[in-house]
Amino acid sequence: MKYLSTIIPEAIPGWEVEDEAVQPWKPEARIVRKLGCVESYQIALQRLDYMRGNIIGFQYKIPSRISTRDSEQALIDTFERAVACAVLKHPHMQVGIVGEDTDQPCFVRLDSIDLSNHVEWYVVRGDTEDISKVFRARTNQHLDEKFINFQAVPGWKIKVLRQEGAECMEVSLVFNHTTMDGGGAKAFHSDLLESLRQHSQPIKNNLQLHGHILTIPFNSVAKLTPPAERLVDFPVDSAALEWYLANEVNISSSQYPRALPTQAHWAPIAPSPAPFKTQFRTITVSPDVLSELLAACRQQKTTLTGLLHSLIFVSLSPLLDSTIAPAFEFMTAMDLRRFLPSTPKEYPWFVPSKAMNNYVTIQNHVFDQELTSEMRDKAAACAAPPECLETGELMQLIWTCARRVKDELDAKIERGVYNDMNGFAQAVTDWRAQLQEEAKRPRKTGWVITNIGAFDGRSVTEDDWEITQAHFIMCANVVASAFQISIAAAKGGNLMVSCSWQDCVVEEKLGEGLVGNLERWLGFTARHRDGCPVPDKE
Repeated sequence: MKYLSTIIPEAIPGWEVEDEAVQPWKPEARIVRKLGCVESYQIALQRLDYMRGNIIGFQYKIPSRISTRDSEQALIDTFERAVACAVLKHPHMQVGIVGEDTDQPCFVRLDSIDLSNHVEWYVVRGDTEDISKVFRARTNQHLDEKFINFQAVPGWKIKVLRQEGAECMEVSLVFNHTTMDGGGAKAFHSDLLESLRQHSQPIKNNLQLHGHILTIPFNSVAKLTPPAERLVDFPVDSAALEWYLANEVNISSSQYPRALPTQAHWAPIAPSPAPFKTQFRTITVSPDVLSELLAACRQQKTTLTGLLHSLIFVSLSPLLDSTIAPAFEFMTAMDLRRFLPSTPKEYPWFVPSKAMNNYVTIQNHVFDQELTSEMRDKAAACAAPPECLETGELMQLIWTCARRVKDELDAKIERGVYNDMNGFAQAVTDWRAQLQEEAKRPRKTGWVITNIGAFDGRSVTEDDWEITQAHFIMCANVVASAFQISIAAAKGGNLMVSCSWQDCVVEEKLGEGLVGNLERWLGFTARHRDGCPVPDKE
């Protein structure tokens, strides 16, 4: 039996594929454990249709021995075995979820996974422009596909896009955030790459894979990674917890404050029946430009994340009237793994850097009315920002804002898990009810940045599997930030900055205006660190 390899003769807008087959639910599957706090939050987002799929993908360079047309089936078979080997290293990719519509959802053990329901191949005939169009069209569809049949089908899919006869292919991991976060997705790709590079016979013999059906060893899910709150305590200040309960949890939406200057009234929350449709645009930053940006950040004592927040600020604020956006609140998503113990007594097999789960925390930031007004005034003084002679003072303000963000992130790291989001979230007993209330309130934040960093997938062996490019794209989030900014890179490749938003909530003109301004500011900053041209390298 072979995979259906879809041949797309042209990049046709709106091209669709039939829905995937649904596995029947097996009532004998046993409960492994209850979902943790963040896992429960994420499954509630899924079931309320406030969030769907996120994508972390890489461009894989294929060894010449299996990159020809004649070796297509060998390539597909090799890839399927590698996927199976990688999946067996991550119990979170082997479980279903029951009670997903209750306040007590649980993971359940599955006996097997039908990989034909999880891995899809698309082969494109045509030139490079054709595959670029298909990639964009397919990505839009993948972001907005619903995850279904939670009890029997794990929350992940792999979409492979390849130009016929090409030496590389795009491998996109589409995941339900309940199953994993960016760190977990990177860990999967790392294991997939390692499996592709291995050709030892014992691995193939021990793999129980027949007709695309992967048999799950009975004891595999015994190492299902625990939620963060089982690994560390999340102490919270009693006064802060009391404030959180009074102002965020035990408050009706009718009583919720609606006149805060930082609220994103320019992007009102619109749950169903408003359409769930993700718009996204991607900025490509070349390695040379990225090198200049990183050098500028070091010189200015900040980070790329701090700079991007500041450049989004200067890019977005002039596009919105001060009456509707007098100030901004925004967020940085941070990897919680730095605070988690390695090989603790209760879980001696647990290594944070290799663990798959949703280990995410958030740091909030505010640019107040005074700062926002100053930014708008300095931007307005330039006839055509950023390319104008008067950008010196504006550039200094941009770096000041970038350093502020960096300092706040450093302070968060210094505090560790004290007064962390995960500590407060444990006070919520029913995330479905909480999120339904939040959907009736003003949107809190204008944007969020998630930076998964650079991935080193280069090979020291000639003509072996390699990762040469990365992409990270988030779907719209009905109740979270208006703009989702995701950043990824592969060693030696471009930096990819993607910006997503919910269609009909954020006007397309506004989204494209932000992305266009941000792209210009990134290029300008690389050339003019202080508003003055960067001297040529000798």
